[in-house]
Amino acid sequence: DRRGAAKSSTWSGVCTVILVACVLVFLLGIVLHNMSCISKRFTVISCG
Repeated sequence: DRRGAAKSSTWSGVCTVILVACVLVFLLGIVLHNMSCISKRFTVISCG
């Protein structure tokens, strides 16, 4: 069943890509949030 194997490998690859993309977006959001906090004259109180 080569089709089944190809399907499963394709799905695992898609899932991996989605997971990596989510992690990158999450990290990017944190970095952008920190940068916006730093640019506000180091107002740490507003950044929580």
